[in-house]
Amino acid sequence: MTHYWIPYDDGLSAISNVHKVLAIVLSIYGFLFLCALGALVLVYRRRVRRAQETQNDAEAQQQLEPANQDEKITEEGSSSN
Repeated sequence: MTHYWIPYDDGLSAISNVHKVLAIVLSIYGFLFLCALGALVLVYRRRVRRAQETQNDAEAQQQLEPANQDEKITEEGSSSN
């Protein structure tokens, strides 16, 4: 019975070098794509937060305006007396 020496096969030896390079390049582009997607999510969340703060500020200003008008009326009434 003849025994043949079989080299260690890590599973990549059947894949050509072109496929190895292609896999590395695609994984790099995939990583960059995920980074860009994360940056877009952060920018979107920041814009939404700023828009909400602006809306809250506008609502607060609208609530203060009637109080300011009441003060103006009382000042005008007291100055005419």
